[in-house]
Amino acid sequence: MTESLRSATALGRRPSPRRVAGWVVRAPVSVLLLASAGGLATRNAWFRGLESVVAGPVVRFCTSSVVMVRPATDTVFLGLYTPRVYGLTITPECTSALPIAALLALAGAVALPGRFRLPRIGVALLVAAGGMFAVNQLRIVMIAWAAHTWGAAGYGWTHATVGSLLILVGIAAAMVAFFVICGGGTPSAPTPPRTPKGR
Repeated sequence: MTESLRSATALGRRPSPRRVAGWVVRAPVSVLLLASAGGLATRNAWFRGLESVVAGPVVRFCTSSVVMVRPATDTVFLGLYTPRVYGLTITPECTSALPIAALLALAGAVALPGRFRLPRIGVALLVAAGGMFAVNQLRIVMIAWAAHTWGAAGYGWTHATVGSLLILVGIAAAMVAFFVICGGGTPSAPTPPRTPKGR
């Protein structure tokens, strides 16, 4: 009887095929997300160029000025052909690439244990990252408008104070949205081990 109970306990501790299949799917997804996070955090020049291209038309609309974008230098020039010309360069410290990279790393970390379903993690990541990108675009446009309207003084307080607060609020909102969307519905909890039965 002792041997049979020991054998049943050992069988009860084996992971179910469904759980093993879940790990087979989740592990590559987690590794891919973590690798993407590292790549975006360390090599984001292309992303900053994209941000400048997207911001250009919005800056043109909000400032009613002639705008030129140079993606190669991540710079948006506004107020061309006027005495007040500004060039806003999106630096590594001012890009939304770093917060989005953090969201990618977070998604990779929560994807592996299996508490949340992968489709929900994907939707949550898209919403949170898209929101973070939009918040930084709003920050860029706000700085451009303030510089165009009030000059260097407007640039100074929107860049250093208001812009920084806006980014902090955006990061907090993105994190909340991520976990709210991930936690919606029934979580994909790991399958509990079978209870051994004695004879």
